[in-house]
Amino acid sequence: MKRLILIDSHALIHRAYHALPPLSTKSGELVNAVYGFTSILIKTVSDFKPDYIVAAFDAAGPTFRHEEYKEYKATRQKAPDDLYAQIPKVKEILQAFKIPIFEKSGFEADDIIGTVSKSLKGKNIEVLILTGDMDNFQLVSKNIKVLYSPPSAAKEQIIYDAKKVAERFEGLKPDQLIDFKGLKGDPSDNIPGVKGIGEKTAIALIRRFGNLENLYEAIEKGRVKELSAAVLEKLKTGKKTAFFSKKMVTIKQNVPIKFNLLKSKFGKFDKEKLFNLLKELGFVSLINRLENSASQGMLLTLPSSPKETEYFKVPEEVSFKKLLEGLSDAEEIFIGFKPDDSGELAQLALSDGKNIYKIKSEFSNLKNIFENEKIKKIGHNLKFLLKALNRLRINLKGINFDIELAAYILSPGGRGYDLGNLILKELGKSAPKDPDDFLIFGVGLLRQLKTILLSRLTATGTVKLFEEIEMPLIPILSEMEMTGIKVNAKKLKILSNNIKKHLNTLEKNIYQLAGEKFNINSPQQLSEILFLKLKIPGALSGGRIRKTPGGALSTGAAELEKLKSHNKILILF
Repeated sequence: MKRLILIDSHALIHRAYHALPPLSTKSGELVNAVYGFTSILIKTVSDFKPDYIVAAFDAAGPTFRHEEYKEYKATRQKAPDDLYAQIPKVKEILQAFKIPIFEKSGFEADDIIGTVSKSLKGKNIEVLILTGDMDNFQLVSKNIKVLYSPPSAAKEQIIYDAKKVAERFEGLKPDQLIDFKGLKGDPSDNIPGVKGIGEKTAIALIRRFGNLENLYEAIEKGRVKELSAAVLEKLKTGKKTAFFSKKMVTIKQNVPIKFNLLKSKFGKFDKEKLFNLLKELGFVSLINRLENSASQGMLLTLPSSPKETEYFKVPEEVSFKKLLEGLSDAEEIFIGFKPDDSGELAQLALSDGKNIYKIKSEFSNLKNIFENEKIKKIGHNLKFLLKALNRLRINLKGINFDIELAAYILSPGGRGYDLGNLILKELGKSAPKDPDDFLIFGVGLLRQLKTILLSRLTATGTVKLFEEIEMPLIPILSEMEMTGIKVNAKKLKILSNNIKKHLNTLEKNIYQLAGEKFNINSPQQLSEILFLKLKIPGALSGGRIRKTPGGALSTGAAELEKLKSHNKILILF
């Protein structure tokens, strides 16, 4: 059976934006949502190897739902401008993959997904709806499933078929979810439902009567003796809003779009263009993942730059006398190293910018070079080298430029400061896989990296921070790490025991006030206890408690702090 991935683009963009810390390009452009979206896309392609892919977007402006109900999504906080600014970049990524993009004025991405799903329902093709939103669960059928991406980036994607939907909603079928929401409402979209009817009651009613139509027919004919007077009164009062809410949450399946399955075939895209775009955005780790995926049978083999061998002239044999003669007059030397499993030096590579020398033993012969303060030392992760040489009774002096440290200062919120990633990101060169080859390869490019990073430090006004604070700290931090910290293990154990006793007391008090035991570390369970069972109001005068990307009321410390006057259980958190 062929497989189509339907991407709920806005849902994934929002999820990625809130799940990841701020990540910026070299020019300072925020790209955390683009990175997260692309990461999910690559993972999905790698895991499920689809034959076809389509991306759906919300069109700008109001939808038909806004026209019918002005309060639709009115309680949602407007997404930050820097999230919206990333959407064009996400589309660039999709275009580089040659994935068709669909959006239609007046409709949401869900409606486009519903329309495409309907055209393939019952056919010999598996449809996976990639989303971070549960609204699409109503579309699940025999060949249509939802590939749900949880809010936490650390959690695995979950496939929801009809059985899994029934597990999540206590026996309801996918097509009953619109009736369920007709009663319960959907706070995240400001859909009212029936006032006073919660999730458990709504599930029980739809499971008993099948849908809203059957429920209200039974009410009209007096066949609802098992319902309490209070529930019956709520249902009668809220009949109009129940059917209106059902209409609002029902995904349209007749959006006027021209979908062609053959035109959504995946795999025929410009690999060079994709590679350059990912490099421009600084997504080095994603490039590596694409290359690794290629060996697993994917169609994503990316171009790699040819290894430049003319620069890397490593003598087969060189005496230390000749090596020292070659390096003693150098104004600066570039140093690379390869540690063994215990963290000791296994190999060194030194370069004066013209020749590269590889040394595998007798490092003490280089003591005069390393301790010559007049020779500037440039390398990557010099703190490690300083400590390793110190254990050989060699005091590394003349430390001048640390590539890793410079990269960190330029992008403190980034990731991937290892030398291979920096070479790929800054120079567009793919590193050799063999560690011995990489040692020579890396040392040969340190001069270019220093030039690029130093110019950027100067341009961003951070060169003084680098030269006067961060670089001088390397030997100090190295000495601190080698000396260590004296710890009073006895006092730490006493402190640990006291904290455990205090936590146990707090847990017992929380369980007593909650009336039951639950997993305090689970945001979902905590939310149910606070907002459903104890009915602590989520809305406050002057504002509303922040919601998670999934639309639930947040149980973050800052949010609970706002509510502590409403219930003494909150004082214990």
